[in-house]
Amino acid sequence: MKKTKISYIKSIAIAVIIIAFIGCSQTKKGEKMPQGALQGTFLTLEGKKVQFSEILEKYEGKNILVEVCASWCKECILGLPHVNKLKEKNINSVFMFLSIDRDTAQWKRGIERFDIKGEHYFLPSALKGSFAQSLQITKIPSYMVVNKKGEILVSGITDPTSPQLKEALSSK
Repeated sequence: MKKTKISYIKSIAIAVIIIAFIGCSQTKKGEKMPQGALQGTFLTLEGKKVQFSEILEKYEGKNILVEVCASWCKECILGLPHVNKLKEKNINSVFMFLSIDRDTAQWKRGIERFDIKGEHYFLPSALKGSFAQSLQITKIPSYMVVNKKGEILVSGITDPTSPQLKEALSSK
């Protein structure tokens, strides 16, 4: 009996730690974009280098769903139909795909193969650079919503069906 009670307490303690860890990995609503993320360097489809701050400026005044993904990532591909449903319901929002594919050729083939509609940028440093590090992105897919002012409404989301994404995209 005593051993069962100890196992139960351990299980609860582990659950509390996991919940606290998950909660800490998500950015708080209205938080400014970290400087490291703003300085992250991406490539456009044309091969031009651009910092994330420049990308955000381009879409200022719109809510942006950002997905860090790769064409080899099964979960990323399986999430596309859900992202497309979000697009249908949020036609005034921007849908941006930041790829960590192994190289630009693979990235471009993936866009075409899976017919991914949206804004596309390639992250040469993958999850090791300042962009991913400052946003604490450690796995993909990873979703975030940036509001019209460039503030992070939600981040660290790994499920495209998350109610948090829907809520953040519909915010004014």
